[in-house]
Amino acid sequence: SRILDAGTTRGEFLVQQQQAYYQRLSGTPPQGVGSSRHATGTAEGAPGSSPLAIWRAALHERESTYMAESRDDERREEDIAGGGYQEVALRLMTALAMNRPERMILDVGNTVSARSTPAEATAGTTSVPETRVIPGLPAETVIEVPCIVDGDGVHPERVAPVELDRLGLMARVRGAERLILEAATSGDQDSAWRGFATHPLVSSPDLGRRLLDGYLHRDPHIARVLGRTALQ
Repeated sequence: SRILDAGTTRGEFLVQQQQAYYQRLSGTPPQGVGSSRHATGTAEGAPGSSPLAIWRAALHERESTYMAESRDDERREEDIAGGGYQEVALRLMTALAMNRPERMILDVGNTVSARSTPAEATAGTTSVPETRVIPGLPAETVIEVPCIVDGDGVHPERVAPVELDRLGLMARVRGAERLILEAATSGDQDSAWRGFATHPLVSSPDLGRRLLDGYLHRDPHIARVLGRTALQ
């Protein structure tokens, strides 16, 4: 309900915020932006500020409003200061290239295996079969879990058994995503409709159909992609 009550989607907010950022860089007063509680009017982002200060103000606003619909309070400053995806990428590259073990939360495949012995690593073989990090999901499913990263690669950590209701929710989300991907690659409108209809945020065949019809009507690119197979 918070998502529906927000007035604008996260994507719409980011489009407006990015346009305002470009306008500030060019010296043009931004228009039509400012639904956030943060940074659009801060000293760092004010006219005449340096490009770096303007970017920092925009980044702070973006990070501080991330997932705002899921919490009652403002995001903690220490979370914002921790860096964004660029910081994650730098930490990942450092751990891999410099063999500096680090624990990170990353998107990985749903498989994990024991570390190979030095002899196995040299031979490119291992005597330990791969197992699934989350047993109830397919091996090729991409999951976001804690990992140990070092010079040998990314090693997902096994997680505790997932409760059945939560496992079902995870499976529904991934199933809906697969249907949407299938629709994008095949042009099958039926897969797109099923993907929308079965997603936990929708859970309605009728609403799923209306969402699909809305995208087909408003976005010519989606209409072209999904115009190859008619909805049954």
